[in-house]
Formats: sequence, C-alpha cells, structure tokens
Amino acid sequence: MLVPIFTLIFGITIGVLVIVWLEREISTVIQQRIGPEYAGPLGILQALADGTKLLFKESILPSRGNTHLFCIGPAIADISILLSFSVIPFSSRLILADLNICIFLWIAISSIAPVGLLMSGYGSNNKYSFLGGLTVDIVEAQSKYGFWGWNLWRQPIGFIVFLISSLAECERLPFDLPEAEEELFFIGGLEYFHSVPTRWTLPRLRMDQLLNLGWKFLLPISLGNLLLTTSSQLLSL
Repeated sequence: MLVPIFTLIFGITIGVLVIVWLEREISTVIQQRIGPEYAGPLGILQALADGTKLLFKESILPSRGNTHLFCIGPAIADISILLSFSVIPFSSRLILADLNICIFLWIAISSIAPVGLLMSGYGSNNKYSFLGGLTVDIVEAQSKYGFWGWNLWRQPIGFIVFLISSLAECERLPFDLPEAEEELFFIGGLEYFHSVPTRWTLPRLRMDQLLNLGWKFLLPISLGNLLLTTSSQLLSL
C-alpha cells in the first residue's frame, strides 16, 4: 500500500515542477525576458526553491481576524485537493481507492476546497480577502451546472462556453479576481496552446466585466445551444 502512495506523491511532485517550469518558460518567450535559470538545470527546480523559501518566511496573522479560521482554511483546501488524487485511476493498477462511487466522491472532495478558501477570507477580517474567497465559492458553485465532456465536434458552442467558464473557475488570467491560483486547468495541450498565451497577453477583467460576460454572453449562448441541441435530438427521433 505504501508503494502506490509514495509513487503517487512523487509523480504529483514531479508533475508540478515540470508544469510550473513549462509555464514560466512559455511566459518568458511571450514577454521576451529571461526566465528561471539558476535553480537546477535550466531552472527546472525553481518551483521547489520558491516553496522552500516560503516555508521559512514569517507567518503573519491578522490581529483583528479569526486566527483559527485563517489557519484552518488553507489546510482544508490543500487536504481536499490532495485527497481527490486518491480516487483518480492513473492506470489499471495505480489507484489508491478503487470504489464504485469514485467520480461522485471526487466531486464531493473537490467541492470542499472553496469552503476552505472562504474560511480564510472570512477569518482574515479583511473585506477584500473575504470578497476574494466569496468569489471563489460562488464561481465554484456556478461551475457545477456545466457539463464535463469531450463532445467538441458535436458541441462546439458548448465547448467555447465551457472553456471560458473553466478559465474563470480556475481564476486564470484574465479572470483571477481573487488573486489566487489554486488549481491548474489542463486539457491535453490546450493549457499551453491557449490558456498561457491568454494569461500573459490580456489584462485582468473587472468584476462588472466578468459578470457581463457570464450573464449577458455565456448564459444566452449556453441556453441557445441547449435549445438547439434539444431540437436536433427531437427531430432525429
């Protein structure tokens, strides 16, 4: 049992190092600057060096906030994200918990992370931190209405709506309103073909611009796409 656990932890660690390094290298090409080059060969250990530096930095607690919520919130978010990997089948033999309800358990565990972020924002007793955590919670709740699938050719309109909504849900630029990056959105090579160039070329949207995009553009398109799909299915019967 210990071998799959350590294999999974080692694989996640290496994957994070490589993905962060690739993202920084691509951003250096887009911005025409020098990227990480000192930590390890070609700077591939830069994320590990940054994490080690953060471990030795001073922990600043809000004087007027709730220190218990402020400290427990990030732990809840991190634990929920790490636990979600335990039910993901990376291969036929590399899975920690092979259950019949893996997909539902994964959704339930992953939905706990926004609660931890909301607790941190509320515990800091800072209105901007609270709004950032509340925004994460609201966007996460709204994303549950989407459909996760690869019907790209059958649903091109739905795919575009899903892509924009996923970027907003992951707080990737230009939708990083809470000023946090909790998850990395990756669909094959789409992260480095579309998401990273979008992040480093477009400015951050304001709250009203994001709401206008969601309610006045994405919602009517998704409803029209739903009506079109339903009509085509009824006509094919």
